[in-house]
Amino acid sequence: MEATDTRTQHTPGPWRDTGIPKKYDAIQIAGDGPAAVCLVHRANRNAEANARLIASAPALLAALEAIAALPDGGSGYVWSKGDHGQRLYAIDIARAAIASKETPK
Repeated sequence: MEATDTRTQHTPGPWRDTGIPKKYDAIQIAGDGPAAVCLVHRANRNAEANARLIASAPALLAALEAIAALPDGGSGYVWSKGDHGQRLYAIDIARAAIASKETPK
């Protein structure tokens, strides 16, 4: 039996602000295709910052996946620099963030 990828599929990055006119009172975030990933209403005073954060999601996910792929340490593993506990914590929270985007079972 072949393994199935249970992660939610998303529009590939990079995502960007499409620059729709302000008269529409929304910021449109999209990937390479014509469909919007989301609309952020400008009525929210944090709309610009929220739109930038949403647009950065694919890059943030890639960074988390790179962190999560780091070795946990394990028996006999020696970290060259930094606090081992902090690295394990970073790996754990990266894996938790990645898991939060997966399809619930």
